Parts: sequence; C-alpha cells; structure tokens
Amino acid sequence: MSTDGRCREGRGCSRPFLLPARGGRHGRGAGHPAAARGEAAGEVPRENGTPSTRRIAAAALLVAGAGVCACSAALHPAALAPPPRAAPDRVLLAPATARLPTGGPETLPAGTVLAHRGRIAQGEVWRPLDRAMTVPVDSSDAHEGWVVLSGDLWVGFYLPVARAFTPLRRPVPVATRGRA
Repeated sequence: MSTDGRCREGRGCSRPFLLPARGGRHGRGAGHPAAARGEAAGEVPRENGTPSTRRIAAAALLVAGAGVCACSAALHPAALAPPPRAAPDRVLLAPATARLPTGGPETLPAGTVLAHRGRIAQGEVWRPLDRAMTVPVDSSDAHEGWVVLSGDLWVGFYLPVARAFTPLRRPVPVATRGRA
C-alpha cells in the first residue's frame, strides 16, 4: 500500500483500495478489482487463460520504442571567430566515419574538400564544399553541420544556424592535405 491510499502492489493498480473485509493480502479486500476477479497479488491479469490484450499492446509499444532514439544532441553555444587569414582548402585522404551524437553514423568520403571557416573553442571549423552535412539534433530537428577539427581529430560539428557546437561520441582521426 502506498502513502496516498492507492494500491501500488502487483500490476500497479492505481484505483483506491478498500480495507480488507476478510484480511486480504496487501490491502486487497473484497472491494478491490483484483480481489473481485479472484486474482492473487502480483498475478498477471488474463482473459480466457492468455495475457490481456492491453498487456500485449503495452509490451509491443515498449519493444518498438526501444529501437527509436529519442535522445538529443548536446549543444554548446559557440562563437565562430573568422580566420585571421585565408587558409587553403583541405582534402580528405581517406574516408572518415564518425558516430553522431544521436547515434547514427556519418561518413566523409576520401576526396571531400573542406574550406576553412573559422575557429571555435573546440577547434578549427571546416565546411565541406562538395556535400551538405545534416546533423540530427533531436528526433524531429536537424541542422547543417560543419566539421570541427582539433589537430588531426574530427571532434564534432559546428551548427552555423544554431551557432552551437555538438561533440561526436568519440573523436575520429582524419588525414588531410592542402588542395593543389
């Protein structure tokens, strides 16, 4: 029995219970819905010997929802400082695959051209010239993302519209060279 006068035993019934008329277990007297059906405390309700349809539907929703990521990416405000001088474009020498903050993979293929756009506290910001990168921020929103490199590591994305940085789950090594 809970402190608010509602039964919380077994299935989590939230109906007000009645004091036991015949000393029922867990405060489930003759007036409790489970007692009226002849169920013991904690027993799974059954319809014709099978688990109830409501229970099966609830379990199906839980299983279906387990594969959906409702998580959101961590966004940190970031002020983009323009580069002091024009830096040459960089070209990726090998493909780089990173795990996005929301779980999915993002691959930059070899030969991707990156243009220097400035600096934030987390590293140098590079915009891919030959493709647009979309970074999911939560289950219903996505932003254009520019690559943030700290030395030879891809550490996250700069989101120019949101003026924010979102880190990768793990930094990814990248190999680049100046564009000829």
